[in-house]
Amino acid sequence: MKSFSKKTFSESVFKIGTDLIELDRFNNFDFNGRLAANIFTMRELRDCGKKQNKAASLAARFAAKEAVQKCLNKNLRYNLIEIVNEKKGQPKVNLLDPLMKNRYKIQVSLSHNKTMAQAFCLAINLDSRGLNTK
Repeated sequence: MKSFSKKTFSESVFKIGTDLIELDRFNNFDFNGRLAANIFTMRELRDCGKKQNKAASLAARFAAKEAVQKCLNKNLRYNLIEIVNEKKGQPKVNLLDPLMKNRYKIQVSLSHNKTMAQAFCLAINLDSRGLNTK
């Protein structure tokens, strides 16, 4: 079986990440506090503030940010990873860091129940193997 070096893994075309988090961590969340600004963008806070289950929406987005970080193997600030919904409701990742913006094509899936939220992330490294045309 072929072993992979660190360099081979970090340059691989496909990457995955996942995270699971308890909703309780986001009960009574202060939308105007410093923690909110460090984790979420204004758009995310506005969108989650409109949801019936705010804690589930916040937790799912936080899990998605963690999954993206794990997937990309980068320590990006949480508020530079934006999770929004497209018109039909599917989640979309916006990388707000100018150096990362066009490097990856990212898909996420979010889910939650009464106590937990989870996210899965798949990223395609567009710089790898000459896939980036920008």
